[in-house]
Amino acid sequence: MMIFPWTISNFSTFIPLDSLPSLENHFRQLIVTVDENGNPPTVGKGERNPCDESNLNLTPIVINQNNSEVGSNWGKTSAERPILWVYIPYTREQLSRAKLSVRTQNEEEIIYEERLSLNTLGKTPGLVPLSLEESENTLEMGQWYRWYLFLDVYCTEEADRLQQDSISAWVQRSENVSGDRLYDHLAEIAAIEDPQTRKNAWIEILRELGYDAIADGISTPEN
Repeated sequence: MMIFPWTISNFSTFIPLDSLPSLENHFRQLIVTVDENGNPPTVGKGERNPCDESNLNLTPIVINQNNSEVGSNWGKTSAERPILWVYIPYTREQLSRAKLSVRTQNEEEIIYEERLSLNTLGKTPGLVPLSLEESENTLEMGQWYRWYLFLDVYCTEEADRLQQDSISAWVQRSENVSGDRLYDHLAEIAAIEDPQTRKNAWIEILRELGYDAIADGISTPEN
């Protein structure tokens, strides 16, 4: 078993995983019901994969412990343009369109919104990085942002069976070196050169965050 040099509450402290407190509250996914323009009027919880109720859900890889500022489903970063990570349960053939949107905390301003090329998503089902590198805007220090991934998916080959699925999570750029920089640590895991070490690291962090079902059968991203 690998020992990660950080915990959910303080990534800079060296504490063995065996001594960590149990994360009893597993991930509660945010699914957004969008209108025809892709705008999320409300956020609901507990929705299922529209193509297969027995399958895994579209899932942001984030911390689900409660944060007094934004609630659950969040993470911090030191990067101006962080990499956001999601688990996409759909096959490439099922995916029709994908759009990433990043908005200010009050959602009055969209700082980034782009349709994603399906060719850049990598192997799905699996873990997928979402990059903000093309954005002219950067995350301001200390500010919370809400990010959304919107997907159009075909559950069958029939064109009239187009479904919409989406998720929402939070990101904050922080200068605090011990401030729960989950997005930075996910990027570090993705950069591990040895494939088996990298896979083990993904499984470890997914289990620590409470994503046991994803860890049990993930396709890990390549470098």
